[in-house]
Amino acid sequence: MIDNLNDINRVLLALDTLEATRARTPRRLLLRYLNGEVIYGQNPAFEPILDFLKQTQAVSERANGFGLTVLGRAIIGQNTDKAYELRAPQRPLLLRKCYLDGPFRSQTKALVKKFVPNPNTGRLSWSAIDSEPLGEVEWVGDHLVQLGAIERRQHMLVSAPAYTEILASFQDEGGDFTEVQFRQLLKEKRLLGDIAEAFVLQWEQKRLKRSGHRLEAACVARISKRRVNAGYDITSFDGASKLLAHDRFIEVKGSGQATVRFVWTPNEMQKAAALGKKYWVYFVGGIQRKTRTVTREPVTLRDPYTSLSPSTGFTLQPKGEVLVTADIAGHMLRKKAAVTD
Repeated sequence: MIDNLNDINRVLLALDTLEATRARTPRRLLLRYLNGEVIYGQNPAFEPILDFLKQTQAVSERANGFGLTVLGRAIIGQNTDKAYELRAPQRPLLLRKCYLDGPFRSQTKALVKKFVPNPNTGRLSWSAIDSEPLGEVEWVGDHLVQLGAIERRQHMLVSAPAYTEILASFQDEGGDFTEVQFRQLLKEKRLLGDIAEAFVLQWEQKRLKRSGHRLEAACVARISKRRVNAGYDITSFDGASKLLAHDRFIEVKGSGQATVRFVWTPNEMQKAAALGKKYWVYFVGGIQRKTRTVTREPVTLRDPYTSLSPSTGFTLQPKGEVLVTADIAGHMLRKKAAVTD
C-alpha cells in the first residue's frame, strides 16, 4: 500500500493531460511520462500508485491502457490549481468514497474497532503503548491522518472532532455481510426491491444535482448489497455537506401496485428509531417487473418511526414484522424510467 497520498495527484493529472490526445494511455507510455518529470530530486515508485488507484476505482485499466473513471474526474475537479499535493476539497471526497464507503471500508472499520472512546472528550483514541497493535490496518491509520479524519499525537492516534461521530458509528455496527453471504438467510432476492433501489439511487443523484450539489450526488451510495443488515438501503444527503457526511438514510420499498404497501422489519424499525429525522422510507410503486421500468415518483416518508400512524393515513398491522398500508401513491412520471442495475 502506498505511503503518501499526495502522489495520486501526479498520476491523475498525467492521465488528464494525456487524455487530451488519446482515449486511454498504455501503462508503458504512462510510466514513461510520469518518470520524465522529477520533483524534489526524486520520483516515487509509480507502479504501486497505479495499483492503488485501480483499487480506489479512480482509474481503470483495460487492454488498451489506463483511463480516468467518474471518481477520478471528480477528484481532479477538486484540484483546480493542478497541484501535486492533495487539496483540501479532495480529502473529504477520497475519505468518503474510498474509506468510509467503498473498497477500504472493511479495513477502516477494523482499524476503528481498535480505538476506545475518551470518557471526557468523547473522541476515539489509540495508543501505541497499551492498545491492541494495528497490524495489517496500520496503513489505514496513516491514510486517515493524511485525510484529516485522525490526528497523530506522539504515541497516540485521536479522531478529529469533525469525524468522531462518523468513525464512532463503525463501532456500533455489527458484522458486514455481502449479498452472497446473506443468501443463506434469504430464500431469494426480490426483483422488485432491486429495481426500486436502483431507481432511488438515480433519483437521489438527480435531486442533488438539480440543487447544485454535484459532489454530494457523486457520493450517494447503495449499500444494501454490501450491508444487508444495515436497516436501510441508500445513503444520501439532505443538501450541501462540507464533510460529505451522509445525513439521509433511505430504506427502499418496491411494489407492482401503486399505493403504499410494504413490510417493515424489526431491524429497520430499530434503525429508524435511532436515526429519527435522518431516516426515510422511499416507497416506489407501479414497478413493471418484466421491463424493469418505474412509472411513478417515490412516496417519501421522513422519520417513519414517529410519523406513520392512523392519524396520518397509514394502517399498521403488527405481525412480528409490521405491514404498512396507505391509500397514497406517488405522482406519475412524465416518462417511464428504465432501470439498469
